Amino acid sequence: MTSRTILICLFLSSMLLSVHCQLRAQSGRETVYLHFDRAEYDIGETAWFRAYVVSDHQFSGQSTVLWTDLLDPSGNLVQRVVSTLMNGLAVGPVDFSDTLLFSAL
Repeated sequence: MTSRTILICLFLSSMLLSVHCQLRAQSGRETVYLHFDRAEYDIGETAWFRAYVVSDHQFSGQSTVLWTDLLDPSGNLVQRVVSTLMNGLAVGPVDFSDTLLFSAL
């Protein structure tokens, strides 16, 4: 494992990922699950995720927009990804640039 990979792993472990759904209806609680394409990323790479939004053990059609926020350890917004939800599914990228890494250190 290179030192750059170790830095990005430390960076990922110190970041908080919050996900918010825009609800069209107030009935039913939605839960968001994120699945990333791999476990480790190097500086300058892009992490791709697939989001699954479920309600009552089924894919939810309530929300149409998914906001995925990358927060620093202090809770400040570092990056926001807005994805379109279709039948409870969405995809999106999170970019790990050099400036993103150094802003968290």
